Amino acid sequence: PGLTQLQPKVLMIEDDPLALFTAQQIWQQVDVELQMHTATNLHEAKQLLDVIKFDLVISDLGLPDGRADNIVIEIKQNEQHPNYQTPMVALT
Repeated sequence: PGLTQLQPKVLMIEDDPLALFTAQQIWQQVDVELQMHTATNLHEAKQLLDVIKFDLVISDLGLPDGRADNIVIEIKQNEQHPNYQTPMVALT
């Protein structure tokens, strides 16, 4: 068997179920196999971000338990964090 190509890991943080579903549908149209992870609040996101190295993080800015920019600031201030260099995009 040949080498398997690694799938990019993407974290989508979104508390609105319809917006999350829509984003997942759009990503399915992209001609790239992804490992899509989702979180509906900052607590869930932090649990994932602390243990999984993502290739991209896309987040709603306003979440039920805080603002996404707070977690981005926390991660970007810690060079030892697994997602220190991960591109992060906040949407509203």
